[in-house]
Parts: sequence; C-alpha cells; structure tokens
Amino acid sequence: MKPLISVCMITYNHGDYIEEAIDGIITQECSYPIELIISDDFSPDDTESLVKNKIKEIRSNISIKYVRHEKNIGMMNNFDFAYNQCNGAYVAICEGDDYWSDKKKLQKQVDFLEKNSEYVLCFHNAEVLYENSKERRLFIEKYEKEDYSAKDILREWYIPTASMVFRNVPEKLPDYMMSAPHSDLGFQLFLSKFGKFKLINEVMSVYRKNDFGVSNQYNTLKYYNSYIAQMIAMDFYFEKKIRKELRFNIFMAYNKIITNRVYNNNLHQLSCYLRLFYFDFEILIRNRKTVFITTKSLLLNLIHGRSRK
Repeated sequence: MKPLISVCMITYNHGDYIEEAIDGIITQECSYPIELIISDDFSPDDTESLVKNKIKEIRSNISIKYVRHEKNIGMMNNFDFAYNQCNGAYVAICEGDDYWSDKKKLQKQVDFLEKNSEYVLCFHNAEVLYENSKERRLFIEKYEKEDYSAKDILREWYIPTASMVFRNVPEKLPDYMMSAPHSDLGFQLFLSKFGKFKLINEVMSVYRKNDFGVSNQYNTLKYYNSYIAQMIAMDFYFEKKIRKELRFNIFMAYNKIITNRVYNNNLHQLSCYLRLFYFDFEILIRNRKTVFITTKSLLLNLIHGRSRK
C-alpha cells in the first residue's frame, strides 16, 4: 500500500536520542498508512546499530527505509536526499535528536490538511528541552494567531522543525537551500509559494537544545555572512515579492555584526559593514531607534578600544 504520510528523519551522531525519536513515530495512532525514511549522514557513533536493532523490534504497520551514506555529505544534502525518498502525499519532519510527544499528532495534522486544500503546511507548538540543565520551556509562549505567511516567518521563528507536516509539492528544492545557514526558514519560505500555514495550538513535540546542535553555531562572522547571502539569494528566487522583509533581515544582520563586535576588531572589515548598514535610507528611517542604539554601541566600543591602547 502506498503511504499517505512520509516521515523524513535525518540523523548524524544522534546515538543518545535516535531511539526516542523513532519511538515517537512508531507509536502514532493514525488511520493513514505511514512510511519512515531515516537518512544517516555517516555517523561515527552507534547510531547505525541502534537504528537497525530498533527496526528489528518494530511490530507496527509503518514501513521503514534506513539509508547510511558511505561518506559525510552535509546536513542539507542529506535532507535533500531523504526528502526525495518520500513517496507520501504528505511529509512530516522529525530529526534524530527531536521527538514527538503526542500519539495523535499525525492524525490531527493530516486530517486538517485533507479538509483544507488552501493550506500547504500545518504546525504546532513544541517544548524546548535544554540538555545540560534539563530545563523545559515552550518554544513560543503565546501565539497571537493561527494563520501564517512568508512575511510572518521572516519576522520570527514560529515553526519548530519537528512540528511540520506539509504537502509533498512537485518541485525540487531551490538552490539557495543547499548552503542556507537557516535551512528551516529557507524551506518554509519555499513551501509558502504553494499555500498558507496553519497553527494547531497544542504542544506535540520536543525540540532538544544541546551544546553540539546546529542551532548553537551562531554569532560568528562566517554565520552572518552566510545568512546575508541566503537573504540575497532568496530575494532573487522570490522575484522581489518579499523584498521589504528580506532587506530588514539583512539590516539586522549588519546590526548584530557591529554591536556584537564579530568583525574581529578589524577596522577595514568594520568600515565595509558600516557602509552596508547605513546604505538603505528607507530601512534607516523606519528603524531609527535601532540605528541610534547601534551607533551608540559602536562609538562606545571604539572609544573603549582606543583607551586600552
């Protein structure tokens, strides 16, 4: 039987978490046929043996395909590979270090999409689990509405990765995805071409934050330069339809480079970023308060730096 739902799981070095991630999927109480695609990016830990042993134990009607790459190909190439293995009309995401906490999750989300063709994706809230402290909090404390668009998700990260269920659209991923530092944002914007996003305001998954996660590799010059390049590439891809929001995100990236001093005290680099930060007059006028705070912070940093010499 052809699956209606494909669950796309990419993994790398998730030996401590992968069994819990798989358990959250195989315990789903869902009337629709499901397939699970697990794509292992050449993990050097025990992820492979744990997955294979887990598959032997499974006695559910979920079909499982496990692939281990012969070499490490990188997160986005791994996702692209796994995504292209998905045969279902709908795709759900659960990376190997997250997990689903509601057994009715897939049923609720696919039921909604089946009845509402104008929506391409539905999502829900999640619990954030901090691995070091074991503290928990909500991903979003309070959502203000239920319908979301590309412009909304450019303003704030509203959609936890493991909460997404979406239509399997007949178009390959855009080139900007392959080097995107914010792959979730890039992918969600890609999907926004095909319909609206709906929030189901429940907590149905757990997003794990740990010292080795991709989400902790921010606040470096390399990251900000990649992020700005992603915004520019998306502007071309979307044919200027969300240019205003993309320009603002670029402006804020330059703001963080300057205020967080990630230009490594290289004054030539700083002068380049200053020219770019103050270039867009329309953005400057709309965000006068941010400009004032950034300029003040810059001057204090420069004065402080000189006084130490």
